[in-house]
Amino acid sequence: MGLFDRPVRGGSDRMFDYNRDGVLDPNELDAQECFLHDVDTFDEIIKRDRGYDDEDFDEDFDEDFDEDYDEDEWEEDDEDDEDDEDEAYDDDEIDEEDDDEYLEEDSSAYKDKIVGNDIVKCGRYYVDESKLEKEYYPDGYYVNKEKKIIPRPMNWHFFYDHFTNLDEDTYIRYAHEMVRFEHPDEIVEFAGISWYKEAGKIILEKASAAGIVFSLKQIADISGIYGDELTMSLIFKTIAHGGELSFKDIEYVYGEISEEAVNKIVKEWMKSKLPLTKDDLYSLEGEVSDSVFEQVCRYALNNNLDFDSKDLMEYMSYLSEPVISDYVKALLDKGYIFTKDELFDLDGYINDKILSRVLKAYLDSGKTLTISEINDLDGSVSKSILSEAVRRCNDIFSLSDFNDLDGSVSRAALLDVAKRQGGQIKYDEYEGFYSIAESEKKNKKIVADNYSSKSIAPKNLSSKKAGDAFRMANDYLNASSFSRKTLIEQLQYEGFSKKIATEAVDLCNVDWSVQVLRKAKEYLNSSAFSPKKLVEQLEYEGFSKSEAENAVAACHINISEQAYKKAKEYLVSQAFSFDGLVHQLEYEGFTHDKAVKAVKKVNPNWTEMALQKAKGYVHSQAFSYKGLIRQLEYEKFSPEDVKYAVNNCGADWKEAALTKAKNYMKLFSFSKDKLTQQLEHDGYKKTEIKYAVDKISF
Repeated sequence: MGLFDRPVRGGSDRMFDYNRDGVLDPNELDAQECFLHDVDTFDEIIKRDRGYDDEDFDEDFDEDFDEDYDEDEWEEDDEDDEDDEDEAYDDDEIDEEDDDEYLEEDSSAYKDKIVGNDIVKCGRYYVDESKLEKEYYPDGYYVNKEKKIIPRPMNWHFFYDHFTNLDEDTYIRYAHEMVRFEHPDEIVEFAGISWYKEAGKIILEKASAAGIVFSLKQIADISGIYGDELTMSLIFKTIAHGGELSFKDIEYVYGEISEEAVNKIVKEWMKSKLPLTKDDLYSLEGEVSDSVFEQVCRYALNNNLDFDSKDLMEYMSYLSEPVISDYVKALLDKGYIFTKDELFDLDGYINDKILSRVLKAYLDSGKTLTISEINDLDGSVSKSILSEAVRRCNDIFSLSDFNDLDGSVSRAALLDVAKRQGGQIKYDEYEGFYSIAESEKKNKKIVADNYSSKSIAPKNLSSKKAGDAFRMANDYLNASSFSRKTLIEQLQYEGFSKKIATEAVDLCNVDWSVQVLRKAKEYLNSSAFSPKKLVEQLEYEGFSKSEAENAVAACHINISEQAYKKAKEYLVSQAFSFDGLVHQLEYEGFTHDKAVKAVKKVNPNWTEMALQKAKGYVHSQAFSYKGLIRQLEYEKFSPEDVKYAVNNCGADWKEAALTKAKNYMKLFSFSKDKLTQQLEHDGYKKTEIKYAVDKISF
């Protein structure tokens, strides 16, 4: 039966701690043993252990004592001790200073009085040192005011076995006094009890300073109790100590300490050149900042971690373009051939030079791209590599394909393809690529168009006014492209009735499929569109949905290029965060992947974007400091960029508060108190609110 299990009387679990000093001193331990053995004196326990009867024990015990100590001397000693005790504890004669000196009294005066074998007289107590566990008392003793023995200096053995019997003040004091430590697992067990946190922190710090090295797993087990600073200190010492360390053990601190602390631990790990596995990288994803995760990936790359394309695709969204490019380069150097899907996934994440190497390796392996895929890579790879993709393409190129790719690839490559397709496509310096058959047809159409635009109108027109409308309709068609609906509306705008305008347009014999294609190309020449938005725009212009869809399909839109152009268009006039610009491109009809790639390719200075947005808000709206922070955070700027922008936007927060107050008073009849409450809700400081309210007339 141990101290945890001992009987309890009177509701107290310290029934044998007579002096209430928080420690069971030797005589108190004896009393406890007597209780447990159901005897009156400790001697009876000894007799039981030795198998003595009363007389044998008495004789044996008497022989153990020095013959000089007869009964009279014992009585004298007892009387002297009682006198000494009375004198020592006279409240009128001992002050606080004497009390402290007495507490620190050397115990050697008591220990020198040898009464018998291993029997030491300490004041009026007799201590059988053979019964004491020497490991508890290796460095001498304290002797308190009542001459009770406790260890000096405090050591871990004694503390660990008895801390459950101590009150809070005592175990904290003993924690401060402790100078010898051992058994890290026991220390962690104690420190892991949350209500001993204060003493646990002291012991952990002192044990670490004394040379105790805890395992990473042990530290992780208590990290949630002791927080960032102590956890980092202990882990740094363990890392510095070296040995067989596994990063997997650090995973247990995730969620227990802050991301910033995990960042520092990971940096220390890399600084110490310790190994990382792919599983370690997977565990770190989302647990450290993007910048640190990028450092970890580069560290893994530099240490020849076996990283494959699947791993790369998993981590791409967390890494910067230079790091991804380095990983791709390393895989190419090993002879890896990226698949077509991987090739297009990399578009927008790596630089053009490396993506060109990826495409070259793909083509050299005997694989090809379609015309649509070649268009998608326009602007992302070098002209020479894209030209090679054109030469190896097995598709049949249309005239529009030749013209669309002219400038993006070498003309020589396109002429090689034209020659391979039978030589029906030619190139003219002024007209560009043209079809011989289409050219003849076009010439005939030009003659017809010129004739129809003359003053001579068809004979079957209903009136002279209809003839005028007919000629005007043809003039518009020669200058621009129209749908039947918008051309009729244009003639009505010019003053013709709807009936005459409709008659004139229908007699023009227009091929509306040509008109819708021309209109689509006009839009693409002036702005950037996703296929979805371009179809919607053509429908708005009065073309049918099927006409619009056919025209957009015939345009062979390079969606990646259009997304990139649209992103640049927006940044000319507005400031966006990364996520904000991605969301805007998605609204424009681009897929999430295309939007992300486009934004990464544009890659403006996001800090400057945040500052530009903040300045715009300062000039247009009255935000408080806190309010502007909330607004920029809502628009998905990073915390660092938000802080920089708000601190450097040049706002006068007092004037902003005054402007906001005036705006409120124009709309509402606020009292002074109500206006103050509203400005407080908006995040203004008290000084700013006072400045504003004092200038308002209520």
